[in-house]
Amino acid sequence: MIEHYKSTHNLDSIHEQIKQSCFKQHCKIITEHYNHIDAGRTIEHDGHKFDCTTKYLEHWKSNVDHKLLPMKHINAALEHEHQKHHDEIDHHHHGMEI
Repeated sequence: MIEHYKSTHNLDSIHEQIKQSCFKQHCKIITEHYNHIDAGRTIEHDGHKFDCTTKYLEHWKSNVDHKLLPMKHINAALEHEHQKHHDEIDHHHHGMEI
């Protein structure tokens, strides 16, 4: 990949390719960590331990350079978490009415 950058003289193109690469890498890390936490494991990221997907995702939003951050990916995961939590509350509430 470095050879490609050396042979490309268009800095805008290089910048866009690096930005896309960072975006994909962030998405991969977030998804892997999210899945580990969701499976009941604790992960460590940036010197912090997380066992809650919401806190982990909020950490990304608060502490990573937003120009390279996949905000739509994070927001979609947060929305999924909120919906899952809401569904658990509804299920628990309906279970008590029986």
